[in-house]
Amino acid sequence: MGIQHPLQHPYIARRFSQSGRHDPLTTRFGLGSDQVLEWEVVTATGKHFVASLTEKEVFYWALSGGGGTYAAVLSTTVTAHADFKVASANPVFTNAGILDDEFYDVIKTLLMSLPTTLDAGIWSVWQLSPGLFVLIPILEPELRQVVLQALLQPTLASLNAKGISYSKKDSGRITYTEEANDEDSL
Repeated sequence: MGIQHPLQHPYIARRFSQSGRHDPLTTRFGLGSDQVLEWEVVTATGKHFVASLTEKEVFYWALSGGGGTYAAVLSTTVTAHADFKVASANPVFTNAGILDDEFYDVIKTLLMSLPTTLDAGIWSVWQLSPGLFVLIPILEPELRQVVLQALLQPTLASLNAKGISYSKKDSGRITYTEEANDEDSL
């Protein structure tokens, strides 16, 4: 269980918490809205109160479920979690010098491996644009780098078999905060 921490940041309350929001820690801690313990709000009629699981529950659930028109959020109290070690990798490749069919075949290999990756509790987001594929740093708390490599192996093997060059940054066992603040990982 994390610690309670009052948080007064409009983006966190409006975007991260009220919209449910998922991120690399969703598989470990749940959605952003799951982290809110209470909402301090003011209604359109000027009523100021705190909504929680035990007080003003209807407002609590409305705000936690994607609402925002019910009241103006002044602050939230959220669960804070201690930092921890992670393993991460982010393969990037393009279709430079190869046929589009080969490029998309590798992407198919990656997509076919996603159920196994998800079953391992790993969150991932990827970006595909014409001629470019980027796996936003795939990471999982407490995962050993060797296990992460094994999960990526089918995709890396497909890249190698087709002679497609790629870049891949691995960071083994750094803290989540270090990974999240590493501009090179994005």
